Amino acid sequence: MNSGSATLMLVVAGLFAMRPGLTAETTAPATEPGETWEITSSMEMAGMSMAPHTQQVCQPLAGDQPAVPQPDDKSCEMYDVQRSGSSMSWKMRCTGKDAMTGSGELSYQGRDSYQGKMTMNMEGQTVITRLSGKRLGAQCDAGAIKKQIAAVEKQTAATLAQQCREAARSMQVMMFDGRYPTACDAKTKAEFCKRVGTEQGYDLLAARGQAPGTSNPELESAGKTCGVDIAATRKQLCKAGVGKDASLPFLARHCPDEAAPIAQAQCAGRSFTSQPEQKYREFCSDYARHNLMQGGAGATGGQPDASGQPAPQEQTPAGNAVEEGKKALRKLLPF
Repeated sequence: MNSGSATLMLVVAGLFAMRPGLTAETTAPATEPGETWEITSSMEMAGMSMAPHTQQVCQPLAGDQPAVPQPDDKSCEMYDVQRSGSSMSWKMRCTGKDAMTGSGELSYQGRDSYQGKMTMNMEGQTVITRLSGKRLGAQCDAGAIKKQIAAVEKQTAATLAQQCREAARSMQVMMFDGRYPTACDAKTKAEFCKRVGTEQGYDLLAARGQAPGTSNPELESAGKTCGVDIAATRKQLCKAGVGKDASLPFLARHCPDEAAPIAQAQCAGRSFTSQPEQKYREFCSDYARHNLMQGGAGATGGQPDASGQPAPQEQTPAGNAVEEGKKALRKLLPF
């Protein structure tokens, strides 16, 4: 049995986890009277099986669904419940990331026990869940269980909302590009996409990617997710940052064309006795570090020629890249 099939069984088991029963308190009447059933389920798929699992569930007395594991996910629903004599059948469907369809059937032995099965189809594979149940007779409060479930769902939604807000603030694209199992809401995604077009947002995304000058999967994913041209966004930010002291670190890290003349004028050839102006120190450090990560090419070559255009840079052999980078740091770092 391959690992994909085993994972599928776990997905089905997770979506149809049996909700625990709750014994009614004797000091107060049940808000929605129910009765406790003990249900045993076992799953099998293509010759592989999981160990049987037994749990108690609280079945509303007035409920129209069978006392079986219920979908514990809002994307799942049971429908078309049919009864005929001692038999019961239903259909089931789940949408979204773990989309699946299926059906179930039960055969009651009197009022106090049953045998049955559920069949779920997902990704061209079938998972069968064997069921057996017996009535324990204990009273329980189905209304209280529904309130507990609603409270858990509310807390889960609040936690997700907080995670999404933090993801938009810290530019965690995986919360918006489909890699995370639960999607963030459209409003928070819009906030994230808006920040992609800012120096701070772009900088945070770039910091999670590859070294400067190489393909950056985080930036690329953000561009696809938000429908923006990342290369054009960078150029726009670089152009807007020229002449702004607050933008100097961004220029040093992401804008080689705009940063090179500033570095030549403010960083190159400085020493401990002739340090850059205070406002250029972070710029010089970032610019030198950027070129070290690039292998040093940008720091030692490409100086403007007589026409003011960057001169062609020599290609540095891969074996000398780190040494050239060190030379670049010694030239550009005054501290």
